[in-house]
Amino acid sequence: MVTIHDVAREAGVSLATVSRVVNHSLVVSQATREKVLEAIEKVGYQPPVRSGSGKKQILVITDVSDADFSNSLYHSLADLGYQMFVFYNCEQSDPQQDLLRFLQQQSGISGIILHNFVRPAGEELFAVLNAYPVVQIDTWLPFDNTVTLGINHFQAAYDATEHLISAGCRKIVLLGGLFDLPPEAGYPRIMKNGYRSALMDAGQTPDPALAIECDFTIEGVYAGVRSFLAEGNSADGFVCAMDTIALGCMRALQDSGLHVPEDAKVISLMSTWCSAFTTPSLTALDYPREALSQELAQQMDLLLSGQPGGGRRIYLPHRFLYRESTGSL
Repeated sequence: MVTIHDVAREAGVSLATVSRVVNHSLVVSQATREKVLEAIEKVGYQPPVRSGSGKKQILVITDVSDADFSNSLYHSLADLGYQMFVFYNCEQSDPQQDLLRFLQQQSGISGIILHNFVRPAGEELFAVLNAYPVVQIDTWLPFDNTVTLGINHFQAAYDATEHLISAGCRKIVLLGGLFDLPPEAGYPRIMKNGYRSALMDAGQTPDPALAIECDFTIEGVYAGVRSFLAEGNSADGFVCAMDTIALGCMRALQDSGLHVPEDAKVISLMSTWCSAFTTPSLTALDYPREALSQELAQQMDLLLSGQPGGGRRIYLPHRFLYRESTGSL
């Protein structure tokens, strides 16, 4: 009987690559896809046909409310026969204990997706989560059966900072939060490292006072930037972790009598629908929500079909949409 191993051997690729092609994963180049399909035809492999997934339930645990992403992920999972429900960890008074109680009360969860889960997971919570197949977005917790997907936040922050430097900025602020968390807990420290590396490669000495932690609300960022400027500080560039931070930053700059991009340039590391409609329009990373949601659903389906995760990390390519806030339009 011809197996997936025969296909992998014929094509000269890994079993995981064959599985991705068979399951229509996006993280495969066209050349590799064609090579695997040719091998499938040559050896006569017949991919197994799965019966309907029925009412399998996937729990999404998120620290960020992103309606566009949630909607895309819902449809991607539904296409594979799964039901999705969401636990908004960001809205809990005691996130770790509330999540732990919630999980202990649930039955019928098939797998868990962690979306921007940047809060520490204590020993008890980790043990409960580790009982499930877990697909993570931008989080690297060492579960036994897990796959992590996302963009390369180090490179994204590096590219954003480098872009501001090339545009003439010499004093650049990083606006975000939770920078001191360990890297496995999420992307904030990795983002900070990319920002610092770009500065050092340009011959600039990173100033710890310019990596400013703020909350993720427009109002909180606005207050923080206004306070920063009122204390006599200055900056000519701002790298913001996401659009809401960038919006609060730009309004604070404008209300302080500064003009964007003439006096200070602003760039966001995660776009939303509103970035093209701000005044000025916001340069932002085109976060690949649809591609990520489809790949998340495929990887969860593979885990639930018995393919071990092995702690794999899959990075999707990123690009920036250059607009007026960096003088790039």
